[in-house]
Amino acid sequence: MSSEATPQTKAGRHAAIRNLLVSQTISSQEQLRSALGSQGIEVTQATLSRDLMEMRATKMRDRSGALIYSVPNADGSQAQEIGGIVERLQLFCRS
Repeated sequence: MSSEATPQTKAGRHAAIRNLLVSQTISSQEQLRSALGSQGIEVTQATLSRDLMEMRATKMRDRSGALIYSVPNADGSQAQEIGGIVERLQLFCRS
C-alpha cells in the first residue's frame, strides 16, 4: 500500500486514475483496478467504467501496436487531446 492518503472523493480517485494512465501502460480495466488497489483504492468495475467514461478515457494503440488506455490532456495541453482525436480518426479511417 502507498504511503499517500487514499482519495475519498471522486476527484481524488480521478486524479489517481489519471496518474496511473499517464505513468504506466494500462491495457484493461482489471489491470487498472489492480493498480488502484495497490494504492489502497478499492473500486468496483462499474464505478471504474463510469470514471473512465467521465474522464473521456479511450483505448489507443501505443507505438508497439498494443491497445492501452489514454486520457486527454494528460499534460494539461489541448494539443495532446487534439492529437489523440486525430490519431483515433486516422485509425478509424484505416479500418
